[in-house]
Amino acid sequence: MAQQPRGRRLIIAAVIFLVLMGLIFLTARERTRQSLPERALHGVIAPFQKIITGLADFFRGTIQTFAELGRLRRDNQQLREEAADLRAEQEELEFYRRENIRLRAALGFKERRPLDMVASEVIGRNPSNWLSTLTIDKGARDGLAQNMPVISRQGVVGRLGAVRQDSSDVLLVNDA
Repeated sequence: MAQQPRGRRLIIAAVIFLVLMGLIFLTARERTRQSLPERALHGVIAPFQKIITGLADFFRGTIQTFAELGRLRRDNQQLREEAADLRAEQEELEFYRRENIRLRAALGFKERRPLDMVASEVIGRNPSNWLSTLTIDKGARDGLAQNMPVISRQGVVGRLGAVRQDSSDVLLVNDA
């Protein structure tokens, strides 16, 4: 006797399965008109379908909100750490700026001004082995004075020695 209820359940499940498959088959095909049973079934199912879809959308949105909240918390923490690092860096830069001002004041350092450059050409070289000097084609008339630095594109050349009206002697850096 225990066998009959089990067999009966299997038959009921098979019938329900076949009915559902039939309904799926009937409703799955493409048609322009619905039959009366389909309209009735749709009228009964539609409110439940709407509720289930609404609940699914709500839960999907809730899950996305929590996922987004976690991402936003991580981003917020990272931005807070970056802001703290930037504040510390700003404080350090401000410290060095003030120290620079204080040290410049202690040294009596004046602001740098652009140098007035005078371009010249070498017009002579001293042939002596004892003293390395050059003669240039600019002098006092061009605003040059003794002990002024002489530079080139490569760096310091020397300083002015004797300065005449139209020429000057340059003591090279290795002798100056």
